[in-house]
Amino acid sequence: MKRDLLVAASALLKARAGLHADPTVRARLARCLDDGAARLRLSAEAYLALIEADTSAFQELLDRVTVQHSSFFRDPNQLAALSGLLAREDGTGMIWSAACGNGQEPYSLAMLLEESGLQDWRILATDVSSSALARFRTGRYPKSGVGGVPTSRLRRSFVRTGRGWAIVPRLRERWRVPVYNPPPPPPALPGRPVS
Repeated sequence: MKRDLLVAASALLKARAGLHADPTVRARLARCLDDGAARLRLSAEAYLALIEADTSAFQELLDRVTVQHSSFFRDPNQLAALSGLLAREDGTGMIWSAACGNGQEPYSLAMLLEESGLQDWRILATDVSSSALARFRTGRYPKSGVGGVPTSRLRRSFVRTGRGWAIVPRLRERWRVPVYNPPPPPPALPGRPVS
């Protein structure tokens, strides 16, 4: 992949989706651009022109570039801290799960909310990847995808499907899922570090 095309594609991802192409993302982006151009039998230049002009081609590239891997109850320390905060709450509220991927994080949050006894909380789950959100909306996971869920939660929060598990409807009603990626942070002011 020519450097100038990679720079242009990186700028496009940043402008349209707020995705900063660090070295890891740039390497993945280069592979995705090469693969996309080869699959469509286009030159790299023609493929870049396509993703600039065609919204669905851009979204497909974005879906392939973004990491969409997660797991249920992935960060136990953060979830334990949240459980402690929820224990002190008695009102309504919303928890935002940004970059929710395939949904394991917001569904883990829904389970915690249910266990806390709080009824009027909702989860806003967002992601830039429309394909990840489509998988999230189904609420279905293969057997291997629920490996980190304790048996008691598995029985309470999932139902068995032909090839895996599905989130129970009462938990699926706790969230809203728009396609969204937050804008990049504003540039640093001279003499002030960005936090």
